[in-house]
Amino acid sequence: MGSERKIRLIGGTLHGREIWLEGGQLTLGEHGCDLCIPLNGDGQVVLSIKDGQMFVDAGGATVRVNGRRHKPSLPLPAEGVLQTMGLAMAFGSHEANLSHYRLHTGFSAIYWGIVLTFFILVGGIAVIWSSPSAKPPPSITAQVDTLLRQKGLTQTVARWDQDGTLQLSGYCQNSAVLQNARLKLESWGVLYRDSVVCTDQLIRNVSDILTQAGYANAQVTSSVPGEVHITADITMGKRWSIVQPQLAEVPGLKHWKIDNPYEAEDKAIIDKVLQNGLAGNLSVTPVGQSFFISGVLDIEQQQVLNRVLAQLREQFPGIALSYQNVSASNEGSQHFPSPVAAIVHSRQGIYLILEDGERLRVESLLPDGSEVVELNDRAVTLKYQGALINFPLNF
Repeated sequence: MGSERKIRLIGGTLHGREIWLEGGQLTLGEHGCDLCIPLNGDGQVVLSIKDGQMFVDAGGATVRVNGRRHKPSLPLPAEGVLQTMGLAMAFGSHEANLSHYRLHTGFSAIYWGIVLTFFILVGGIAVIWSSPSAKPPPSITAQVDTLLRQKGLTQTVARWDQDGTLQLSGYCQNSAVLQNARLKLESWGVLYRDSVVCTDQLIRNVSDILTQAGYANAQVTSSVPGEVHITADITMGKRWSIVQPQLAEVPGLKHWKIDNPYEAEDKAIIDKVLQNGLAGNLSVTPVGQSFFISGVLDIEQQQVLNRVLAQLREQFPGIALSYQNVSASNEGSQHFPSPVAAIVHSRQGIYLILEDGERLRVESLLPDGSEVVELNDRAVTLKYQGALINFPLNF
């Protein structure tokens, strides 16, 4: 996605106007801003793109994203609605259709509070004038208790403060059910604070982080409130070390479990390629639940590979393997901290010399977590996150 982002203003005189973020940053406010829009408290909103992710800085003001309070240290999801200081906007990629985003409209809690107070006074007078057998309407407390007993809200906790404010916490299964409950509370004139974590929103937040980190095929589920189960081709390394702190900042996420169903298959394929002397000629690329093997082989090597593929299909009946007779690219060079300068044969064996002076042998580890598993005069082969990368040496 890169820095190709845009926003679409919702409400006000500029409703429906779309603005692209050029240069990686956009400021909204009144004084010296890119877009002059009066904001509550004379504030300013700064939208920025960093490392392909979009961030918002509202100067300490409360920011809500998709109806939930947002931490400024976290990147925004790929798409959604942002609200702060009386400003509302949809955001997404340049290709995204943001016109379907709308704000929930309705009367404010203060208005309904005034209306409710009026009817309570009128009702009180009516009770005095009516017969003793007339029953008063159920209390707000009882109504709230009944509201939270509906399906999807049974793990939502309600607590009344001394000032009459309702505190909502705990968990819900579906954010749409919670939103309906919020509207009901507002219609009753109830002032409330909401820190409820909805499972579907939790799954979306985790999925957004994984997708932005490159785990496009990750599947996220949840069976326990506050916990998620991630099924993906995840291995320890630089990429996952960046994701973990982001997951730790997701509101309401207490624990996550990783299941990598492809790890055994990755290892078996790479081991077979190494054991049969094909590592200097082949690359192995996992894509979801499939594995693509590529490289140029002679007739004898092709026969060896066919036997290897047959053994793997017998060992893993559901595995999807395909071979492509194409040459290796130079993409493997990006794993080295500096370009390869030379290959040297010595009494201790063969090794690479990089331009920064570093020497690499078989079993050497690179800064990004990749490992040198094969080295000859023609190519160097790296093992990286379940893939085998063959990098040709052109000296």
